Amino acid sequence: KAARPGDPMTAESAVNSLGYRFLANTMTDEAIQVFQLNVDLYPDSANAEDSLAEAFEGAGQLAAALAHYRLAIDKLDRHGARNSGYERNRAAIS
Repeated sequence: KAARPGDPMTAESAVNSLGYRFLANTMTDEAIQVFQLNVDLYPDSANAEDSLAEAFEGAGQLAAALAHYRLAIDKLDRHGARNSGYERNRAAIS
């Protein structure tokens, strides 16, 4: 991302979509890796954090899932403007 800012291949939505493709094909380890990359690339994104939580939940790693759901809520609180479109999901994860 730093080497090629604006590259559509590293856009948050593109990385997230790839993670969900892995998750849909029960490739949870790969999904976790991709979602973790998205969290690393977009550290203020509640959506990226929530997607990582979903992958951990799908892998049966419930403690990790809960931790990442909590981080998503925290990011939503701290970066509200950045995550304004995500507010509708707050009730589902709190």
